[in-house]
Amino acid sequence: MKWQQFLNDIRQAPIVTLVGPLYGKPHTPYAPTIYIDAGAHFRHPDGASNFAEVSVGDGDSADIPLDETLPKDKDYSDLAFVLRSLPKSVIHIDLLGFLGGSRDHELLNYGEMHHFLNGSHAFRSARFDDIVVAFAGGKLSMEVHGRFSIVVFEPAQVTLTGSCAFPLEQLTTVLPVSSKGLGNTGFGTLFIESTTPCFLFLGT
Repeated sequence: MKWQQFLNDIRQAPIVTLVGPLYGKPHTPYAPTIYIDAGAHFRHPDGASNFAEVSVGDGDSADIPLDETLPKDKDYSDLAFVLRSLPKSVIHIDLLGFLGGSRDHELLNYGEMHHFLNGSHAFRSARFDDIVVAFAGGKLSMEVHGRFSIVVFEPAQVTLTGSCAFPLEQLTTVLPVSSKGLGNTGFGTLFIESTTPCFLFLGT
């Protein structure tokens, strides 16, 4: 019931935070927060929050009780379950503690986020720690000072303008996980437009 109550409580929420098993410190919520599996270890110990909170997972990495326990024998990840459950009101997700660890898990976390963004009928965005920004296609502007790379997981038509070393002034085809957008440098505001979900890897 706690999981369904949480989803009911956030049915109008535009921002949600997901805390994963690699976060590493107590989390003080600034938005409705979902602690995924061992991410529940980083729930703030005082239990006092102005935002809805819940923990969910199959328990393969958590050694404490979770509010919602998923079956261990399943063909989807805990993150995939959460992303599929979020209400349409959610237009931005902050993901903390999902990078690093096993390479297959990290890659598939990006893949699940791609599917989440690709299934959206409106603009949505996500941020993995302060390292990766993703958006559901369309237009995005953001400040970038330093190296970055653009990655897509399905063919996209991309333009990149603004303060960067290697702009793409004309619509350019970028193939999935290709090196077309590798190793750029930003000097200020960037303007990115993509026909499919697009990921910016910062500080690469």
